[in-house]
Amino acid sequence: MNPEVKRQWVEALLSGEYKQGTGALRSRNTVGGTETHCCLDVLSDLAVKAGALAAPVLDGHNHYVYGTSEESCYLPPEVSDWAELEDPNPWIPAMESSIADLNDADDDESTFVDLATLIKEQL
Repeated sequence: MNPEVKRQWVEALLSGEYKQGTGALRSRNTVGGTETHCCLDVLSDLAVKAGALAAPVLDGHNHYVYGTSEESCYLPPEVSDWAELEDPNPWIPAMESSIADLNDADDDESTFVDLATLIKEQL
């Protein structure tokens, strides 16, 4: 993974700017319009801000889709290429799980703070 992109991703996860969500890269709550983000969406959002990817569009199911692949669950190819990641859902060896599965897990060890630590140490 590109070290500078990794640094930015970790900082963004720790920033408090993003509300963590599960089941999709980014979702919009129909009540109140609040948005939630998977940890992979935080990386995708950084790619948008860097000009490596067009902004996502809202589909008909209150999820956002990215890139030419209209990806809604894993990194679109444009983000994987920009971040220099081989996998659209990076594997975390120490946890024997993918980053998206960890994000979506129902436990106390899948917060953005915990995921930032794993990304920093494992990718």
